[in-house]
Amino acid sequence: MHLIVIIFSDNVVHLVVPTTIKTENMDPETKIEVYKRLLMLNDRLHIMKYIIG
Repeated sequence: MHLIVIIFSDNVVHLVVPTTIKTENMDPETKIEVYKRLLMLNDRLHIMKYIIG
């Protein structure tokens, strides 16, 4: 099941879309590469932010 969470704050509507990327079993190099790509997407997409959690 895919889930989208909608959060309303004062001036912003947050849409939370889990990526379901399972990093716990990745080797460290692959995990770092995934994190780097998500951070690059954060910088390039002004309406979308990725959080690793």
